[in-house]
Amino acid sequence: MTPSRRIQEAAVTDELQATIEGCIAAHRRLEGTLGSIDNEVARQLSRLPGWTVGHVLTHLARNAESHARMLDAAVEGGSTEQYPGGYEQRGSDIEAGSSRSSEELCDDVRVTAVALESAWARMTPKAWRGHGLAHGMEWPCWMLPFHRWREVEIHHADLGLSYSPAEWPDGYVARELPAALATLPDRLTSADARRVLAWLVGRFDQPADVNLVPWQATREHYFVPPPGLETDRRRVTIFRSRLRPEAVESYRPVAEHTEELARSMPGFTEIKTFTADDGERVSLVTFASAEEHEAWRVHPEHRAVQRRGREEFYQDYCIEVCQVISERSFTRR
Repeated sequence: MTPSRRIQEAAVTDELQATIEGCIAAHRRLEGTLGSIDNEVARQLSRLPGWTVGHVLTHLARNAESHARMLDAAVEGGSTEQYPGGYEQRGSDIEAGSSRSSEELCDDVRVTAVALESAWARMTPKAWRGHGLAHGMEWPCWMLPFHRWREVEIHHADLGLSYSPAEWPDGYVARELPAALATLPDRLTSADARRVLAWLVGRFDQPADVNLVPWQATREHYFVPPPGLETDRRRVTIFRSRLRPEAVESYRPVAEHTEELARSMPGFTEIKTFTADDGERVSLVTFASAEEHEAWRVHPEHRAVQRRGREEFYQDYCIEVCQVISERSFTRR
């Protein structure tokens, strides 16, 4: 087996970049509110039961710190827990920090937000395909900026000061609303689910007394991604084939030319071809996106080769097109 070299890494998507920019803007809005917080305000109750404004600010700072820690680990090729001591550590850190002066609390929020923004800037395409850990569960790095944006928008409103959900930006709402709606089936009783569905399809009046199980009562609800947020857009074609015995020699130059054509296409990432002992050939062809993969599929010269393959070269073949949803790697040093 002689695999070919890797050509390039997958790029960060526009959606991921837009999410990061949205969260940076949320940081700046939060910083605007920090200027109004003095020691008296820091001690007053927030909108979260049992938490003061100081608790919420401490949580936001430790959250930013935890995200930067996970991202930095991914840059180094590893993974680490968001809170190494689990939720017990999270809770104790928040409690310990909540009684600090307003100056200390606000500086902590500012400094950790900027540090997180620096961590985003250090990320590589490969690192974005890594993951952090939440109680041992893998947490894809590409989801972290959206989850940080969520933390900032929701907890900014939880402070109970000048910012409210009415001021949540359209970009955040457009991403969060579909993710929140996706949790509805798990949060409705069987009867309420039918009433809501009947209303949605125009067969029932708007129900006024629907009871929802609290958001995040199921842990997985937190990790529902917003639509379109995928950092790894690569498409991998698995092409399995067997040649007709009489076509082996005539096929070789056609295959070599087709490979060179594929390498010249925008978005080409790599091709590797293996031949099993029983004669089956397996080619793995990777393009950076679905659009670039499709451009290769319908290329006129590629189409012509496909027709020749069916007419002259192949005894049989099978084509599978896959999206990369996870990647792990190891290099001995």
